[in-house]
Amino acid sequence: MHEARAQLEHLVDSSREIFAAGLRRAWGEFLALLRLEFIPETMREGVVFAVRTWFACVLALCVAFFLQLDEPYWAGMSVWMGTQPVAGMAISKSFYRVVGTLVGTVMGVVLIAFFDQTPELFILALGLWIGACTVASNLLRNFRAYGTVLAGYTAGIIALGAYDIPNQVFDIAMARGSATIIGIACSAVVVSLFAPHRAREKTVARLRESIRTSMRRGAFPISGTFQERIALGRPLVAEMIALDAEIDFAAAESAEFRIHAGMARSLLAHLFGVIAAKRSLEDHLLHADATPDRQTVRLYEEAMRLLEAAPQKVDADQWKDLEEELNALRVRIREYEPQVAGREIFGAVSSRVVLDRLDDLLRHESRAVHDWLVIQGGWREEPSLRLNFHRDSRAAWINGLRALLAVIAAGAFWIATAWSSGSLMLTQAAVVASLFSTAPRPDLAGMAFLQGSMLAVVAAFICNFYLLQNVDGFILFSLVLGLFLVPGAILIFNPKTSLIGLASCVIFIVVARPLNPMDYDIVSFLNNAVAILVSVVFGVISYRLFMPPDPPAARRYVVRRIRRGLRNLSQFEPMPMPADWQTRMMDRVNRLYDAGNPSGTPTDEWYEGGLGAMSLGNEVLRLRILLAHEKLAPKLEGLLRGVLRAFGDIAADPYSARYVVLASRAAMSTSSPPALPAERPAWFRALGILGEMEAFFLEHPGFLVPQ
Repeated sequence: MHEARAQLEHLVDSSREIFAAGLRRAWGEFLALLRLEFIPETMREGVVFAVRTWFACVLALCVAFFLQLDEPYWAGMSVWMGTQPVAGMAISKSFYRVVGTLVGTVMGVVLIAFFDQTPELFILALGLWIGACTVASNLLRNFRAYGTVLAGYTAGIIALGAYDIPNQVFDIAMARGSATIIGIACSAVVVSLFAPHRAREKTVARLRESIRTSMRRGAFPISGTFQERIALGRPLVAEMIALDAEIDFAAAESAEFRIHAGMARSLLAHLFGVIAAKRSLEDHLLHADATPDRQTVRLYEEAMRLLEAAPQKVDADQWKDLEEELNALRVRIREYEPQVAGREIFGAVSSRVVLDRLDDLLRHESRAVHDWLVIQGGWREEPSLRLNFHRDSRAAWINGLRALLAVIAAGAFWIATAWSSGSLMLTQAAVVASLFSTAPRPDLAGMAFLQGSMLAVVAAFICNFYLLQNVDGFILFSLVLGLFLVPGAILIFNPKTSLIGLASCVIFIVVARPLNPMDYDIVSFLNNAVAILVSVVFGVISYRLFMPPDPPAARRYVVRRIRRGLRNLSQFEPMPMPADWQTRMMDRVNRLYDAGNPSGTPTDEWYEGGLGAMSLGNEVLRLRILLAHEKLAPKLEGLLRGVLRAFGDIAADPYSARYVVLASRAAMSTSSPPALPAERPAWFRALGILGEMEAFFLEHPGFLVPQ
């Protein structure tokens, strides 16, 4: 009896275990199905992004239908205009899109209020507004730029929609502005809930790798070739420039990282300082007429060994030990004072230059490590810092004029033809003319958008007249839209086809015009489709015909900006920060050395000259610091202030600073160091600074005066 009961209990327990295991397996399979694990891993992330964005679009349409908004498809289009694959990017972009929408809505009402009876002035005012927003977008970075673009074409959407019925402008502004904000909000909510929040993790990992690579760049041997140096340094600079935007995205996604964003930028500023100091050190050792003394050489070699071993310490998370070693070596470098034997002045000058540049290099590495430790230290707020990258004012104004001309040309066509879909054509022309202005090749971006638009028109025709007419209910309606939108979103996820995919989704929504109830007028459909294609053509033509890329002119403009920067470094009060100058110069060199940039000058001469000009600006700042903080003889102080005055004239006269530097160094070279010990270090530093300036003018005689 007992045995039978025990067997029965064992059978029940076994059945329970089998049932529980089955439930766990079924639950695991269900979760795997939700995670789309049946899709190959290489495609899974793109498909998840596509389904997530399609769901956000459907949600936006559902809300707009429920609120019975006029033309609710603008809510769906808004989702696709702001779609981003990373949560932090989408959240950051959403904020600036809302601001841009509100500003554009107000401006649309203003345009109607002032110009509803004068179409010519209306088109001109709209073109000026969109052109101004395009200029602003070219001068801003990250999604602040997109917010200004949105302010431009949102005004067009509102004003053109109300042009024939100006007494309803407020209703139209509320409806279209609300639809746009609904799309932004739905996109942000879906991304926040369902997208992986990995921006902080990825940004921190990239910062760590940048520190590691900067150590390798700092230890790069003087005997290395130019191409080896470029292969190591240029990707590092490009990565650090890109990290500025990633910090914004991570701060939008993570509250903890938000309080560290300023420190993360400080870390980047110090890494730029590492590259600048190493570059200056290399330049001196490669062109110096005299060699440093033996102790300076030993300190240099010790610093190189420390930096060479630093990546292993980074891998082992020995950050504190690394910081202490860097600071300990800095103390020894700062305590050592080169001695002059007889009249070996230039050997002592070379030693002084090497020691100062070594101190700069190790200081920036140490501060970068310190900033890293602070970022890892939890919820500790740090002051905000923004890096000062290059702003291409010339390209901004050219792109603004392009947008203005595209709007005027499309508007003239609309007025002349009295086309019923002309307002839609003009709206989309404004979007295309401003949206791609920040791309390296806006004409090619416009052509890709045209290809996607053509695909969208075909897809919308099939969707409206072969599928949607045969379905009933919002769920089936949404699934039919997904048949066309999900493949387009997969194209968006692939960087090579992102513009084609963006056009295919955005234009699909605009041409298909999801309404409640739907309108299946084929004449209206074809009118809108042709209007969309014509608008893209107007935008592309504006990029192709008006002031096409001119590399020599672009280079002359950048060099003029460099001369102005050197003038500002020598004159502005308070003294500019070195990080501002270094960041801006490295961004310029990185942009214009890129062969894919139509205004680029991808030559070794440009690259070397640009980095040399960065070092020249650093020497100007060193000279100002020397005059501000060190004891100098009155005669020497007057000589050095004359050099600064010459740099103050360099924007108008590129040769002035060169002649004054050469004459000043020659005058110092024929004199003896001061007898007073308090004045001797400053004297050697001053001669070393003038020597580095002279070396730039001798090695790059035509860089600041391009033909």
